[in-house]
Amino acid sequence: MHNTFLTSYPDGKSEVIRARMLDFGSVDTEAAVSRTMALTAAIGVWEILEGKIYVKGFHSPVIPEILKLTIWF
Repeated sequence: MHNTFLTSYPDGKSEVIRARMLDFGSVDTEAAVSRTMALTAAIGVWEILEGKIYVKGFHSPVIPEILKLTIWF
């Protein structure tokens, strides 16, 4: 998985942020896409429905309520 984000800040500064993750699936277990994308999305939706995440919009995962999702993995 490869993500590229172009961010811009109120002071006029802009930045390109890239994130890459490589994972391999297994015939005997789940596919790599289920771990890298679907599971992450499902956990995020669950947390929103439970009222544990209430920020809106696109945020980098440095907000404590979002950052804690990384503990699941």
